[in-house]
Amino acid sequence: MSLEDHALSAEPSAKELAAYDLNDFGNALRLIRIMGGHIDKDTVKPDIKRCRLLNLVGQGWIAFNGKHWDITFGDQLARQSAHMVSQRMRDPEVMTAIMDKHGRAPADIQRYLDSLGQAGSTAAMLKQAEPYLSIEIEEFDRAPMAFNVRNGTVWLRQTEKGLKADLRPHDPGDRITRIANTEYDPKAKAPQFEQLVATSLRNPEVRAFMQRACGYAFTGEIFEQGFFILQGKGADGKSTIMNALRDMAGGYGASAKVETFLDTGQASPNGPQPELVRLAGETRLVLLAEPPRGAKLNEGLIKGWTGGDPYSARQIQGKNFEFVPKGRLWMMCNALPVVKGDDDGIWRRMNVIMFEHQVPEDQRDKRLPEKLKAEFPGILNWIIAGVGDWLEQGLKPPEKVRAVLENYRKTSSPFGDWLDESCVYGEAAGDAVTGATVLYNSYKAWAEENGHDRPMSVRAFGDALMQRQILLGPRLSDGKKTRKPIRLKTLAETGPRPTANSFSQAPAGAQSDPFSMDGFE
Repeated sequence: MSLEDHALSAEPSAKELAAYDLNDFGNALRLIRIMGGHIDKDTVKPDIKRCRLLNLVGQGWIAFNGKHWDITFGDQLARQSAHMVSQRMRDPEVMTAIMDKHGRAPADIQRYLDSLGQAGSTAAMLKQAEPYLSIEIEEFDRAPMAFNVRNGTVWLRQTEKGLKADLRPHDPGDRITRIANTEYDPKAKAPQFEQLVATSLRNPEVRAFMQRACGYAFTGEIFEQGFFILQGKGADGKSTIMNALRDMAGGYGASAKVETFLDTGQASPNGPQPELVRLAGETRLVLLAEPPRGAKLNEGLIKGWTGGDPYSARQIQGKNFEFVPKGRLWMMCNALPVVKGDDDGIWRRMNVIMFEHQVPEDQRDKRLPEKLKAEFPGILNWIIAGVGDWLEQGLKPPEKVRAVLENYRKTSSPFGDWLDESCVYGEAAGDAVTGATVLYNSYKAWAEENGHDRPMSVRAFGDALMQRQILLGPRLSDGKKTRKPIRLKTLAETGPRPTANSFSQAPAGAQSDPFSMDGFE
């Protein structure tokens, strides 16, 4: 059939379906039309607003499932769409139109209809339709302030009166590939979630910053180039908060192997990176689990991932795949990872939020994660409020967050390993008070034993203790300083160590007098 003067985008009629040739190409045209394609005398192409089946260049079929474009089940949905052609062609009105148009005998028409259900005809139909429905991945997810939910798509926009959220029906023309695991209800509240955040982050400025950062992370904007680390001592709410956000985010959220973003010294820069490819597209929130103690950040990868420039990664046995990463990285840890670089390129990206409050064991609600699922609509409203605050003032880390980052930068070293191996501190130390010189000499001996030839300075050591909430204790009568709550582990707690006599270089009395402060200013 020649493509006559039709401009067909509406639902195809029986007469139109009968008009196409009774072969694979004719079947492909029927598929295109039934799935919302546009045909006129010169072109066969997708209708931007109506088409529900497309073929991603180099990746395969993607179909609109009524709420979002789905590539996971794209091939399956494409075959189902082809089966719809077979079903539609068996409509009595269509069969009559076929006989009128083509002058075929009923037996010939029946043989044609029977062939439509065969696997070979289905594959041929899709193969013929593919070049007319091809599209690049860049044509999807182009609205950074849209957030797709179960009952529609939330479109956020700034107005003179602040942020406005509009809920619109799902539309294939929006070309959105993700959907959140919640509905939008502008009146919904999240009292348990907000209480958890308030309990975990008691400083109101830090709490507000956390909300702004989460709001930013739920948009498709990436210009802040932020990398977020949540640091605490455990049982402090950070995992419960972030897991709730990831679960509510649905397709917009993901968890990734923390090793992917660490410098393990093993990965080849030209080798396959399936984990990074998996995070491509509109993944906006990426959670990284606890890194091993002493782990080093892959600073080059983090700079590239957060920089807003195209990134190239390769699937296993696949070609290089180029994309612009959108996933904001959130690492949860007890011990901060090692950062070797001292350049602004890495440090200006980093934001460390300290979770200082540990929930007593008898007050922990093990069912809280399940309870928070009922608050997902309210949690979404908390996120939207964070988006509004972020758009109004930017991330704007408060003084406490900036101070933590400054200390982190100054003290980025294997200090944490020494602290855990050699000391009892925090609540476990009770009211223990120890002289700072004793602590520093212990650290220097440990650093030498473990091959660290550049131990931190006395001042940086003091800052590192402060960062771990090991504070200055009361001065002794001779004016010497102390630290609390901390003590060195006994030999019974650590076992024999080859450097047991390494403290012989300490100032006189340092080993026997835990309050000695000679030389520690």
